[in-house]
Amino acid sequence: MSHIYENDTKPILSDPPYLLQFILSVVLSVLCGVTIMFMWNWFVVLLGLPMIGLVQALGLDTLITFIVTTRVNTPPRSILGSLDHCYHLCASHIVRRVAAPFLHVTQEDVIMDTQMVLTHTGKIYFNRSLGLEFLTVGDYGKENNIKADFLGLTKKIEGVQHHDVDLMDKWVATISSQKGCPMKCTFCDVHKYGFFGNASLPDLEYQIRYIIEHEDVRFTNRFNVHYARMGEPTWNPAVLDFTESRLDDLVKECGLHAVTIHPVVSTMMPRSNNDLSSYLKHWCEIKNTQRHGEAGLQLSINSTSDDQREAQFAGKSLSLREIANIASDLPMPVGRKYTLNFAVTEATILDAKVLDSLFDRDKFIVKITPIHQTKAALEHNYDITTSYDDYSVYDKFEQPLLDLGWDVIVFVPSKEEDSDRITCGNALISEV
Repeated sequence: MSHIYENDTKPILSDPPYLLQFILSVVLSVLCGVTIMFMWNWFVVLLGLPMIGLVQALGLDTLITFIVTTRVNTPPRSILGSLDHCYHLCASHIVRRVAAPFLHVTQEDVIMDTQMVLTHTGKIYFNRSLGLEFLTVGDYGKENNIKADFLGLTKKIEGVQHHDVDLMDKWVATISSQKGCPMKCTFCDVHKYGFFGNASLPDLEYQIRYIIEHEDVRFTNRFNVHYARMGEPTWNPAVLDFTESRLDDLVKECGLHAVTIHPVVSTMMPRSNNDLSSYLKHWCEIKNTQRHGEAGLQLSINSTSDDQREAQFAGKSLSLREIANIASDLPMPVGRKYTLNFAVTEATILDAKVLDSLFDRDKFIVKITPIHQTKAALEHNYDITTSYDDYSVYDKFEQPLLDLGWDVIVFVPSKEEDSDRITCGNALISEV
């Protein structure tokens, strides 16, 4: 059973195996029923007694197993929103633990609960029974939304115009590594959903399979898989196992011929993850050796000011120097360099000299992109009003890095992409 730590000390357990949960449910039901029948022995007529015991047992069973097997971590909601949220969670537990053997509820029935929202460039899927959200999108083309002098893309991006995308050219699948997120970044909506443990290997497979099988495309030059919709992937060792042993075969089984499959881990470098360094080294081994460079690693930095970073990551990320120490121990990358990601606003502090003193420009590139217009970003008063068609917002961060010899990518989304909420930090499941 995998452990996830929140607030540096408190372990949170992901859901145990179904058989263990079922055994726990049966034991709790029997104990509750026997106890209640004993306590009510002199006060209830014989025919009513078993039914009262059964009802009480099922009620206590649902409540206790819900608490024992699920980590609930939600902010205050409206009364109706809270009741609706609890209803779906409890209903899911009741069906899986009590009704399934009698109603023959199968995994296929659970998958049928998947809902879809159409966007300008793809689709967002979410499944409330499984607690997962994932999406599929095409790309406008790097010549339209990226400035990267080292790649020969030197045009400043003064706004990105929406146009049709072609999945046969580049197809991006962004999936969840966790069910919600425990990290509470102040620019991100995901933690509002709560946190319900790691996505299992079957959960990861389901997301990729569902994405591929619900499109007509059977060929693409590039299939990118980003573990970046919900959750912090470095808490979940299944991401390593899935990428190492299952991803490529699964894509083929689903009938997609992808010339290149490129998985990417993005991490905010959680402070309380004692296995973080070994996890990243394992991922780099997958990237550099098994995949011959065809994988990505992005470290979310956002600012060279530790005070700004403390505020943005709610005190849950390592300091910049601590990140630099881990980064210095990573092997030299094969293929594309590792990425230091900066989601910026006008107020961002990005001191090129500080960054240059801490990180190796032969090992890392810098990626600059706007903090997206999430509800959390608006609530915390991030300045996100000039991010789409005013390149000067990025220019002041990019040029000092270029002067020091850094490779820099500036990525600018379209207004449609942000309004569709396909960008990082969004979670439709937190509202439905």
